[in-house]
Parts: sequence; C-alpha cells; structure tokens
Amino acid sequence: MEKMTKKKIEFTLSWPPSRNGALGFGRGRVYLKKHIKKYYDDCHYELIRQFTKIPKFFTPVKILYEFWPPDNRIWDEENHTKTLKDAIKLAGVIPDDSTRFLKPQAPVYHKPKKPGWVKITLSEI
Repeated sequence: MEKMTKKKIEFTLSWPPSRNGALGFGRGRVYLKKHIKKYYDDCHYELIRQFTKIPKFFTPVKILYEFWPPDNRIWDEENHTKTLKDAIKLAGVIPDDSTRFLKPQAPVYHKPKKPGWVKITLSEI
C-alpha cells in the first residue's frame, strides 16, 4: 500500500501591523483601514513571488510562526498572528482561520533584525 505524504510549505511575510486600530468606524459601518488592506495585498504578492501558484490546504493544518521582529519592543503576539492568519486566508492558502482548521504551535522568536519578518510553516495534520 502506498504511503501518503503530507503537504508542508514554508514562506516568509513582511512584519505584520498590529490588529489594534485596524478597524475604522464611520457612516454607520465598520471597515478595515487602508494600511491593513495594503498589508493583505502585499502578502498576496509575496506569496505569488515565492510560489508562482499559491498552494492551497483543504484539511486541518499545524501553523508555526517564527518571528524576527524589527526592534526590541515587546510585541503582542496575538495582534500580529491574527493579521497573518487573515492575510493567508484572504490569499487563498487556507479556507478558514478558525481553531477548528488551524492548530497553532508555540511561536519561535529570534533576535530583532530590520525590517522584521515572519517565517510561517504550514503542515497537514
């Protein structure tokens, strides 16, 4: 019987903006601010540049973040990971960013390096 290999990919994205202050309110609606939309578009192009054809996952995956922050500040990991999950979901890599689909692993932090970036590893479970 043939053994099935599980898909695994690695890619890097630029340092994400915080989710704090990402939403705007006005005229009776809630909207994403321009800098967040631009980050999502930039991530989409970064993925196309790295893969030519964006890989897609349809089964639950483990996600590992490796952070190289731009400076020595203390970062709120959850604000950044939410932005990253939304970016890869909007790019079509994953269909859902819920905990039912994404199983996060403990993040790894490296020494700061400008301009800051994140390496993401997705592995089928």
